[in-house]
Amino acid sequence: MDAKGMPKTWLSKSCHGVRVILVDVFEFEVDDGEESYVVSLTNKTCHCGRRTLIGIPCKHAIACIVHRKLDYTDFVHEAYHVKTYAKTYGPRFLGMPGHKIWPTSTNPKPLPPPFRKMSGRPNKRKKRLEVNEAKGGKKQGSMVRKYKQERCGNCGTLGHNKTK
Repeated sequence: MDAKGMPKTWLSKSCHGVRVILVDVFEFEVDDGEESYVVSLTNKTCHCGRRTLIGIPCKHAIACIVHRKLDYTDFVHEAYHVKTYAKTYGPRFLGMPGHKIWPTSTNPKPLPPPFRKMSGRPNKRKKRLEVNEAKGGKKQGSMVRKYKQERCGNCGTLGHNKTK
């Protein structure tokens, strides 16, 4: 275990397969397979760009930190520290009463946005009724269709047809 309670095997596994070449005291060249990256521990940068994006050291930077036997928590961005988290959520948040207890406003209530007819073919199933249309599907004041009575094709009398 290291000083922060993290097992040291985690550090060695995260930087497995990289070769660290010392260039200066805190400048390194890290070979990761076919690619080579320059890591600066003083500027807390790596040319892979992961450190600058999320603020956590990449595996190239961790390999350099392990090589110099430094504490890796010094290279993590302050946003991820427990102290910063405690400062963020340190102040008390007071509860809010229900909306029935809120004071009423003298301003007028907001209106819905105006209706806009959308482009495209209207849906047949959910056809909107017009203002002068009743629920039965007939317009108010419209004429009612009169059907003819059935006439038989054999005998010619009204009230039934050939099949009945």
